[in-house]
Amino acid sequence: MKFLADENIPTVALDLLRDEGVDIVSILAVGRGLKDRDVLGVANEQGRLLVTFDKDFGDLVFRTGMETKGLVLLRFTPTPPEQVAQKLKALLDSGVKLENNFVVIDEERIRLTPIRRQSNH
Repeated sequence: MKFLADENIPTVALDLLRDEGVDIVSILAVGRGLKDRDVLGVANEQGRLLVTFDKDFGDLVFRTGMETKGLVLLRFTPTPPEQVAQKLKALLDSGVKLENNFVVIDEERIRLTPIRRQSNH
């Protein structure tokens, strides 16, 4: 499983995840201040699931039908920033299917919503 971290994901969390063998890169390696559409486009081009604190990506996927391999939305305040790595590692260890799902992680639970593909029929 490969991930792209949005600008709002703490660097310390990325380093911890990489130390655990998680394939995660930051969008900052591509550029700063990219529009949400462009960030999702990079994730798609690289075959990565996007990890973000920005709920606007859910709108892009569900309201405009933009394609995505999967989306992980973090809905908690990370105190300390290492908590991001802990929650993502726990998600990976849980065996939950991430591809083609909109995954929301809050303080207490994980919710999954399947992402329906637009059909061309």
